[in-house]
Amino acid sequence: MMLELYHAGLTACSKKTRLCLREKGIPYVSHFVNLKKFEQHKPEYLKLNPNGLVPTLVHDGVAIIESTVINEYIDEVFPDVPLRPEDAAGRARMRVWGKLADEALGPNMMVTFSGAGGIGNAARDLDDAALDKILAGYPLRDRREVVRKVVRGGGFSEAEFAASKEKAGFILDRAEHCLGEAKYLAGDTFSLADINMLPFIDRYQERVVPELVSPDRLPKLCAWLEEMMARPKVIETYAPSEETRPKDGAA
Repeated sequence: MMLELYHAGLTACSKKTRLCLREKGIPYVSHFVNLKKFEQHKPEYLKLNPNGLVPTLVHDGVAIIESTVINEYIDEVFPDVPLRPEDAAGRARMRVWGKLADEALGPNMMVTFSGAGGIGNAARDLDDAALDKILAGYPLRDRREVVRKVVRGGGFSEAEFAASKEKAGFILDRAEHCLGEAKYLAGDTFSLADINMLPFIDRYQERVVPELVSPDRLPKLCAWLEEMMARPKVIETYAPSEETRPKDGAA
């Protein structure tokens, strides 16, 4: 059995899959993909992941893409320490949260790509010819247009940021409601629903919409977040480490 994970360390979707593997205790070979150097656009990586996104799991030579799909694949192929609910209804709830986790990246991406440290920020340092080449390397039109808008289009409007914040609030409020009915997002057991949503909710509280993620407003969600962030494997996954930075030490 050979597992390789191509990831970008502490990006939200990379943390989703790195945490899944750690919670299950599955060893893997780690390959850091430097997004600031646009390594996700290199031909050898696009052969594995034609969307030019991270992470990508390669299992015995077969590439699996999309972090939510990867996590369910891992749990299916390696059933020890199960991370999917036993009942069909619980698994359905888990998949709904996986879908929301994927959709949550949209508003989060709009905000973080506009700030310091994002891919859009890295692209700002390029001259026109180099930027044209980078933009042409984005296989997904939506991702390409986000970067183009941040770098050349003056960024996002107040209305767009407001819509992004509203969508984030909807997802957070829904999580609060579910946690009023069960201990975890998909039921009474820790599952992929929690793993897949955690990096987004953590990021929302940390720097995207901290005013929406407060104990006064969302007490159950904040209690869940505190419990999640105290899990040993979460601490291990989310902490900066040799795995979460380029091997050559470059930014």
